[in-house]
Amino acid sequence: MKDRTALLPISIFYLALLVLSLLASSLWREVLWGLHAWGFVSFAVGTIMAILVAYLYSRRLSGPYDGRNLKEFHKIPDSGKPQETPTSTSKQDRIPDLVRMLLVLIVSIIALWLLRARHDFWGERHALAAAIDAGLFARPGAPFAMLLHWILFRIVNVTFLANGSNTTVVMSIIAGALYILALTRCVRLLFPDANERFMRTRSMILLTSNGFVVLFFGAGGTTPVAAAMALFFVLSSIMWIRKEAPIILPAVLLVLALLAHLSTVYLVPGFIFMIILAIRSHDRRSEALKAVGILAVGWLIIEFILLIWGGGISPARHLINSFAGLFGGPARLVGGDLGADLLAGLNCLLFLGPVSVASLVLLVGGRRGERHEETLLFIFAVAALVLFILGAPRIDGGLRWDILAATGPSLSLYTLWTLKHRLTERKALCRAVTLLAVIGIFHSFPILYLNLVPEAASRRLISLPLDPGRAEMILGSRAFEGENLEKAREWFLTTVEKDSLNAYAFFSLGRIELKQDRKIEAIELFSRSLALTPEKTEYRLWLAEAYIAHRWFPEAIYELEHLTNTSPGEVHYWKRLGFARNHGGFYLEAIEAYEKALELEPDDKQNVRNLVSAVLNRGAQLQKGGDTEGAKVHYQRAIVLYPNDWRAYNNLAVIETAAGNYEAAFEILKLGLDISPYISKLNTNMGIVLENLGRYREALEYLRRSVQFDQYGSGAYEAIERIEKKLKEQGTDETE
Repeated sequence: MKDRTALLPISIFYLALLVLSLLASSLWREVLWGLHAWGFVSFAVGTIMAILVAYLYSRRLSGPYDGRNLKEFHKIPDSGKPQETPTSTSKQDRIPDLVRMLLVLIVSIIALWLLRARHDFWGERHALAAAIDAGLFARPGAPFAMLLHWILFRIVNVTFLANGSNTTVVMSIIAGALYILALTRCVRLLFPDANERFMRTRSMILLTSNGFVVLFFGAGGTTPVAAAMALFFVLSSIMWIRKEAPIILPAVLLVLALLAHLSTVYLVPGFIFMIILAIRSHDRRSEALKAVGILAVGWLIIEFILLIWGGGISPARHLINSFAGLFGGPARLVGGDLGADLLAGLNCLLFLGPVSVASLVLLVGGRRGERHEETLLFIFAVAALVLFILGAPRIDGGLRWDILAATGPSLSLYTLWTLKHRLTERKALCRAVTLLAVIGIFHSFPILYLNLVPEAASRRLISLPLDPGRAEMILGSRAFEGENLEKAREWFLTTVEKDSLNAYAFFSLGRIELKQDRKIEAIELFSRSLALTPEKTEYRLWLAEAYIAHRWFPEAIYELEHLTNTSPGEVHYWKRLGFARNHGGFYLEAIEAYEKALELEPDDKQNVRNLVSAVLNRGAQLQKGGDTEGAKVHYQRAIVLYPNDWRAYNNLAVIETAAGNYEAAFEILKLGLDISPYISKLNTNMGIVLENLGRYREALEYLRRSVQFDQYGSGAYEAIERIEKKLKEQGTDETE
């Protein structure tokens, strides 16, 4: 009767949770977004799933207390070494194994299909993938997770993966596999006896049927690694309390968890509790001091490495800055956002799953028992819930629920451990675990479904309590990344309808127009985005690119000069400014821009070639204006800068030929032909020079070679006819 009384509040609470899920899915979608996922599942799919959940509860997950397992449990004495229950090898007993194998196969196929789709619009997968593609592997906020992604990217990118996004997906799968292994060990620690095997399956379902496990289905980001590390740390801590592992193991795992994601900082109070226990114990005191020393030295080494590779921001500084932001939460008590923040934290807890919510219910009853492992899990759970309050402002209307997902393992284990020790009657324990497992399946199924069906995920995203047009902007960005330009245009147009001051939406529409070669429309849209946010350098750069594409070079030069004035150290701006000036006919100014780019990047050969192009154009401009000496100076400079460019030799030879300096022209063209013997113009000019030197046969060889390299544009035909005529007049056959 006592256990039934303890089970009653849980049953009532989860019945209420079920009702709230239905209400949230139909009426209160913005208010209770943590439970509203069913609102975006089709009626037919929802009905089938409801029938399956009811069947699991009535036939599969319940009933062991009145079946064979419980009868065998009563036959085994409470004391003594547990004995494995004998099993039969008959065909009837092998059928469940075949069914389980079939279920595993079906689940694997569904998981692979899910990974193929990956329509997860939450979390940081896209930001992490972009960082990996850009080669940023030393972010101070998550250096360990970034390192793992970097190693995986380096190992398999060439053979299997195409980009950083695929790397994050594979890493989340690996983290999920490790997570399941750790959960298996946790369940065995809680139910070590052979007669408790029937509880292990239910416990595994309970621990894995939560919303945060969607991270391990290809969602990506640093959070899957952090969740796995958090679970391994909790597991090793319990093993240390049971004297099955040294304290250095949880110490190392704690560092790895903290370096995987900042949210795992909630584990620190539990580790401090372990250190206190070790210091109070004489036989563990030295071990604890060594662990603390190794922990401090290891952290200092990591600080030094990342201080160099992490852009000058160490993990400790990042932690301090983030804590300053977190503790800004309580300071909002005097503001008007406290209710919204607390509601966001509650929704995030609801999204993590029923087992996590159960921890809140169980915490209300306080801590019971004197077992250290229960106290440790109690500390983890309390710290996790405090983190929900402090981190609520960062959840961002449900878009960043994943930043608190690493608390899921600790909350789930606390719930399971507490149920095990509070419900001493096996029937009540089995019912409670079964109830949580079924509710967990009911909760997690639509979340996975939303990852599978893009339309459902889009509708779910739009329903979140975000600023007007923001959800559409996210969807438009995803469509643009997928090269679905028409769909992206629709989303961005909807964004500007809801938020006419959204500069990013106008900017994105401009990129779409530019991709589809509608340059005037792109210029107009880029101009509108820049007018709304004139400080945005990216918008100004794209406006300049649109001007260049439309060959409006003066306008492009104006925008690029603004960029070089505000950011004189950005080499890309100088390159594009040089390009616009060079193609706009402002060659002297182009030389100045390219010289600045070469000064900033002296080892980039492209900067040299760009400068040579502008120098040659300036020389040609001077030559055309009659300043041959100035032109020669520029051509000679081009040769010094880049001796392999034949154009400078050719232009110098033309000047010498026009001045009657045929020997000088011959020597110059000879140098040019040594570098580029297959250029038609060089061969033509060499033929003309040799003609003027009276070397007709040699001239014909070069001229005919010129025609061979360029039949239509060489200009050598007239010279050939002229030389052949001269040879005939001299009575000499050119074929002799």
